[in-house]
Amino acid sequence: MNDDWHDDYMCTNGSSYDRPYLIPDDSFVEEWEIDEAASAYGAALNS
Repeated sequence: MNDDWHDDYMCTNGSSYDRPYLIPDDSFVEEWEIDEAASAYGAALNS
């Protein structure tokens, strides 16, 4: 982790890892926003 909340989630499928940069247009990201964005990202990957 670093001071940039946009990349605080690590996604993996077991063999590859991805640290998506979520909500890039938002200069201040709150915890609930990043949680929601990560859930949407995960759902898109799993669909």
